[in-house]
Formats: sequence, structure tokens, C-alpha cells
Amino acid sequence: MLVHPDAVYLARSPIDRADAPFATYQELAYRTLAALEVPLPDAGTILLKPNATVLYPPEKRVITHPGFVGGLLDALRDRGVPAERMVVADGQSGENPTAGHAP
Repeated sequence: MLVHPDAVYLARSPIDRADAPFATYQELAYRTLAALEVPLPDAGTILLKPNATVLYPPEKRVITHPGFVGGLLDALRDRGVPAERMVVADGQSGENPTAGHAP
């Protein structure tokens, strides 16, 4: 499917348990990205910004599952993007690592 630059796309896949294994998230991300015709540049860095979080301890944050991020990276690699061109970035606005976390 060709991606329109002004559209938002959703992919839904039910998970029948409280938490899914790493490989399930990886497969979901891979299938989703592989189904899209996203034009990729021939050179330069490709930045993945999977999620924005709030300043809470990691166990309370809403984050993108690492398996999902892994599936995106696998799909990009299989489309010919070398690992040295891929960067995964995340963090919240105004994050200060020395200030600790909000209660």
C-alpha cells in the first residue's frame, strides 16, 4: 500500500492474553511496515521515534514494546537499509536525567 504523507494509518491485531511475547510484537511490526510502501532515501540516517513518554519511572511509563521496535528495524534491514543508517530515539519533552522521576 502506498503511503499518503497526510494520512494516519492504524494496524490492529488482537492479542489474546495480558502480555504477548517479544516475538509477537516483533512480527506485528514487521508485517505492518512490510505492507506499506514507504519511500526510503538512498543515503543518510533513518530515525525511528516510536513513542513519547512522560517523566515517570520505567515501570509506570507507557512505552513501545522493544519487540515492536525490533520488528521495525528488521523490516528496514530487509528493505536494504544497513544498521549503521538506523537510529532509534526516544525521550520526553524537557527530560533531565539528573533530576530523577516524578512521583
